[in-house]
Amino acid sequence: MNDPSRPRLIVDVGNTSIGAAEFAGSGQSGWWRTPLRHWNWRPHHEPPWHDWPDAPIEWVVASVNHRVRDELHSAVAERRPNDQWQEIVSSQFPIVTEVANKSAVGADRIAAAFAANRLRERDRGAVVIDAGSAINVEWIDPRGVFCGGAILPGMAMAARALSLDTELLPRVAPAHDPPRAVGRDTTEAIRSGLYWGAWGAIKELAAEFARGQSTPPHVMLTGGGLLWAELAHGMELHPHLVLSGIALAWHELQSP
Repeated sequence: MNDPSRPRLIVDVGNTSIGAAEFAGSGQSGWWRTPLRHWNWRPHHEPPWHDWPDAPIEWVVASVNHRVRDELHSAVAERRPNDQWQEIVSSQFPIVTEVANKSAVGADRIAAAFAANRLRERDRGAVVIDAGSAINVEWIDPRGVFCGGAILPGMAMAARALSLDTELLPRVAPAHDPPRAVGRDTTEAIRSGLYWGAWGAIKELAAEFARGQSTPPHVMLTGGGLLWAELAHGMELHPHLVLSGIALAWHELQSP
């Protein structure tokens, strides 16, 4: 059973990172848009236990990696046996979809789409861009229907594939700032291709989703998508859409 008196920790379990956030009480307007505090750590690393109160808390968890989720659950059960563990899955998010199988959509994708749907203007669509292990570009149409989107390799995944599947190309760490487009050596050329190739794909997908719309859609960057923030002229920056979507969806599911 949900205990409203417990502090609540909203958790997004990904493949390469775990995000968590604490939000204000739901009595405040827009409480779900920006967390009071948030944390990120790598799977198999210790969570920041010391940052959380000794009193029992409620964990609300959405995950795209069952193994990492189960390891975290076991750690919580051992370290904090009085905490409450709750999970939310893709099929539970209260948003209309036109995807082939809502249950098969990653919880991070549908959480971000759900939050974006609540932020967008009426009769105006929204494109959501997130990046982690993979880059997700999602489309919410002007009716508020999550139609799906596109998934492409993240830059680190693409860099690893270039190195593993060739004899001479080195493993290159992706750039965090815009690199020079014309690489002067192999490393610079790979770094350019990773960064500008991903950004070009994102822009083309956003333009293709918007094709035929009478009103230009919102284009929202979140999570790892903020890597391209300085290039995102006319786009909206919402750092925590996934966590916000989980928090708001769980609140609505628990409301009478």
